Amino acid sequence: VYIKENNRLTIGNITATGNENNIFLETRNGNAWFGQSNSRITAVGGKVSVSAYDGNISVSPDNFLEVIEADTAILVSKQDFGSSIKNFKIKVKVLSTSTSAVNANTYIENTDAITDLDVTTADGQVSIQSATTGLIFNKNTKKLTLTNGAGTSLSFSNDAGDIILDGMHLGSNNLSLNTSCAILHSSGPLIAGEATVAAGKNTCNP
Repeated sequence: VYIKENNRLTIGNITATGNENNIFLETRNGNAWFGQSNSRITAVGGKVSVSAYDGNISVSPDNFLEVIEADTAILVSKQDFGSSIKNFKIKVKVLSTSTSAVNANTYIENTDAITDLDVTTADGQVSIQSATTGLIFNKNTKKLTLTNGAGTSLSFSNDAGDIILDGMHLGSNNLSLNTSCAILHSSGPLIAGEATVAAGKNTCNP
């Protein structure tokens, strides 16, 4: 399923089955909105991509479903995913999120175990909670925390500020950190099978 919309995209109920049951939705000039109480994308074993290049991706207040169920979800927006009072609820194993506006926030609840997590923010608040692990980036303190991360590979980029590690235990899984600013350390060890770190020279957050 491939759908491109120039304006706001209201998502109803979409299901893809069979081989290569992938779903790609994008809007260039508005929000992508799961705007009904039963709005849901189902592609079990497949890949779901939702992009709002000049808006946000949000869920109707009366929708309590897992609005995406798939093996992999790729979520791209300029503004927020969900909110602090209404998480963006999904069920996937592999998750990639990207927000491009400075201070755009990411609030996602994943009911499955995440094996691979790729997050890009521009100094926004990030809260991604799954069945087995939790990732928090505090936009005020710049602290990045991962709890129970031994089953998850993590790639995290902050395009507009520092990253301060506050304990990071991924077991034998891999870690990638990227920022044009500084990567600093607060407390706790960094444990990973392989770690790749790319940073600028100076702090961006005095």
